Amino acid sequence: MNNENEFDISGKGIITKYAGTESSVVIPQEIRRIIVRTIGRNAFTFSELTEIVIPDSVTKIGDEAFYKCQLTKLVIPKSVTFIGNYAFLKNQLIEVIIPDSVTKIGKGAFYKNRLTKVLISESIKNIGETTFSNNQLKEIVIPKSVKKIGVGAFTGNMLNSITIYGKISLPRTKPAFDNGFDDFYKSNKKKSGTYMFDGINWSIK
Repeated sequence: MNNENEFDISGKGIITKYAGTESSVVIPQEIRRIIVRTIGRNAFTFSELTEIVIPDSVTKIGDEAFYKCQLTKLVIPKSVTFIGNYAFLKNQLIEVIIPDSVTKIGKGAFYKNRLTKVLISESIKNIGETTFSNNQLKEIVIPKSVKKIGVGAFTGNMLNSITIYGKISLPRTKPAFDNGFDDFYKSNKKKSGTYMFDGINWSIK
């Protein structure tokens, strides 16, 4: 666990700044007798972090909290309900599990990482703009809880399998997915199922 003096924290339990230099950080659950509730905006931005352990007292990860770090490992505790805009933008994450506690993910939250695997919880209703854009995803499962997906949410990946369990609202003018999936999905009356891409065309099982 890291030295408390490496963190600035408000009276409301918001970490506002990390001043340490370690690449692996364990955030204490209490800092100077204040329980950590929120990772604040830009708190770790541009740090050299490769690994972070977030305590299970945290309920909110703020906008750009880990913007442009070097994170390769991340465990989001089941206490977190909100992940802000661009929270983990431009890191090196390969895998992320969104726990059932999370109800909202901001736009661009995981933009431009190295994700090959994402598990989306059934508590998520909306997936925002560019949330998982520019990664290395080959397959994705969209749970029934998701009702809306924003512009560019999954563009810039290598998706060849998309499983959808509900009926989703997609953008009208700009795509949420690559390779014409949006139009194919709509033309199939937004059916639930597994959609496969062979490099040229989409089909549905």
